[in-house]
Amino acid sequence: MKLNTVLMVAFISFLANFSTHAQEVKIPTEIIATCGASEGYSYFHQLSGMKSSDSGFGKDKISNGQFIVTNKGKEYNLLYRSAGKKLQTVEEDGGLVLPIFASKTTLGLLVIYPDAGVSETYNFQNLGTENAGVSWTHTKSVFPIAKSAVYFAKCEK
Repeated sequence: MKLNTVLMVAFISFLANFSTHAQEVKIPTEIIATCGASEGYSYFHQLSGMKSSDSGFGKDKISNGQFIVTNKGKEYNLLYRSAGKKLQTVEEDGGLVLPIFASKTTLGLLVIYPDAGVSETYNFQNLGTENAGVSWTHTKSVFPIAKSAVYFAKCEK
């Protein structure tokens, strides 16, 4: 009986010591792509109180825009800058990043902002090559602006 007690105390002591000295494995964050200005087309829905001339389909661009896609293990994140704002993550802005598909040269992401009524899709192609780029969509479904858009931006590693 005493031997079992001694062994139990030794085992518990070992576990306590092991858990306090075990090092956390840190997974490095890898930059998958950095993408610049986006150009494309948008459709603005006419909402109540809006002039008809402010609605419709036309060219659109985000001249000072930037995307940085990162990967940490199996978690992807998207940092972005639009219209001269500071660089921020999707998570900081209340969004969720969901991977759709990933390979060495291709990455598909779905980004949703549940509280803002916004969804976006990102289709990164030819990653790691001189032809790298992203086509992406943006849909905003709530007042004051209901908008659907498709854009393209060149990317590099």
